[in-house]
Amino acid sequence: MCEVDVRQAATRQTGVQAAPWLKFAVHHSSRQFTLAAEAALSGSLAVLVGPSGAGKTSLLRTIAGLMRPERGSVTVAGTIVWDGKRRVWLRAAERGCGLVMQRPALFPAMTAEENIAFGLGRLGRDDRESRVREMASLFRIEELLSRRPAQLS
Repeated sequence: MCEVDVRQAATRQTGVQAAPWLKFAVHHSSRQFTLAAEAALSGSLAVLVGPSGAGKTSLLRTIAGLMRPERGSVTVAGTIVWDGKRRVWLRAAERGCGLVMQRPALFPAMTAEENIAFGLGRLGRDDRESRVREMASLFRIEELLSRRPAQLS
C-alpha cells in the first residue's frame, strides 16, 4: 500500500480555530490498490503528495463525487456530501466542489523549482527565487523542488 500525504499550507496562528472546509475519512480496497485517507482541513490551501499510484486521484474523485469507496464520509463546507453509514450521497453537481484532471503541463527537462520559477518570469531573479522558496515552504514541498516532472505525480 502506498501512502498519500495530505499537507495543509502553513498559516499564521490567530488563536481562533476555524471549522474545517473539507473533512474526509475514505477507505477503499480493490485488486489494484488500497486507499485509506483521513483529514480535516481548515486552512485555505492544501496539497496531496504521494508517489504515482498512491491514490491521490482516487481521493480527489471521491471528494468530487466521481467515485464511491467502500466506506467512509466526506464533508465539504459543513455539508455531508457522502456518508456510507447514513447512506448519504450527493451527486457531483450538488457538492459545491470540482475537479480538474491532471495533464502534462510541466517542462520535462526542468526541475519542479525551475517550472515554478518559469511562471514568475516577470519578477527579477532574487524576487523569483524568494517567491519559489516561499511557495514551497507554504505547501511544505521543499524536498520536491529538485525533482523533474517524471519523478513527481
